[in-house]
Amino acid sequence: LKRTCIPIPPPGHIQRCIFTKHCGRLQAGIAFSRISPMESTSIKTRKEKLRSEIKEARKNLKSGTQKKWDKAIFKQLRSMQEFIKAKRIFTYVSYPFEPDTLEIIKKLLDEGKEVVIPHVSEEKKVSLTLHLISSLADLEKKVTTTHVTPSSIECALIPGLAFDHKLHRLGFGKGFFDSFLPALDCPKIALAYDFQIVQNVPVEDHDATLTHIVTPTAIFK
Repeated sequence: LKRTCIPIPPPGHIQRCIFTKHCGRLQAGIAFSRISPMESTSIKTRKEKLRSEIKEARKNLKSGTQKKWDKAIFKQLRSMQEFIKAKRIFTYVSYPFEPDTLEIIKKLLDEGKEVVIPHVSEEKKVSLTLHLISSLADLEKKVTTTHVTPSSIECALIPGLAFDHKLHRLGFGKGFFDSFLPALDCPKIALAYDFQIVQNVPVEDHDATLTHIVTPTAIFK
């Protein structure tokens, strides 16, 4: 049995079937081409549709179930060497319906790890800065805490709405992480519930991939 590897299109490209003639015979092949403006519009529409579907699914989360899943995610995370060995860890500060990070932050601080959180500004243009905190109280005063650079991060916990097995991520559409993720030279680990894993996330040129996705039941890498 011959195994055939199907190439995966790079971000911002799609796979097309092409036909060529060789010795009078018509042969099929595969080529990648950049997404046209019309196709890009279609991708944006698909992104918005997927965002709406996941947001709707999150509304059905029961508090008890969510807490159980959060504990399972944290347990999975603590089994990963990429997380265990890191001394300076970036993490998002969770909102309701997101995998909880407050317990993770507390545990990391108790263990003497350096915890970095984001601060988002939308005053003039979208910008994301990184701030080192020393206690949970610092979550209320992000801007006054110590500023750090992406290159100093040893492990990053990333939020998102939907993900796929190719480690693509669908964010919230604000673009906060578009420039931040490529600047990281460390494991980029998304935390997600199982229903957030979909078959294919629509991607564009600026969409960065992750290194891992952790759910209550699996670790994708």
